[in-house]
Amino acid sequence: MAKIGTTYKGKIRVKHLVEVLRDNVGLKQIESRVKRPLKSVYVAVHYRCHFLKPSEIRQQRSAERPTVLDDLVRTLGAQSDDYQDKMMCCGAGGKRSEIRCNT
Repeated sequence: MAKIGTTYKGKIRVKHLVEVLRDNVGLKQIESRVKRPLKSVYVAVHYRCHFLKPSEIRQQRSAERPTVLDDLVRTLGAQSDDYQDKMMCCGAGGKRSEIRCNT
């Protein structure tokens, strides 16, 4: 905004939908409303840059080992799958890494 000679003077804090679900709704509240748990579903979540950056604004509880998406998946009754590159950058700025699931 500085490049075009303006500044933002508002007080609105933009939140990611997952933050709203965790902080405003609450995982226990969500879990209590699940009618059909996703018992046989395996989900491969990916956090990195688009979810965690800029870290001074995003302020996830742990930028190095976040768990909020895994927690939400488990709250819905599904299994959050671990895979080799789960915590790797998406590669938008360079080489793209191959994703291999450990199932």
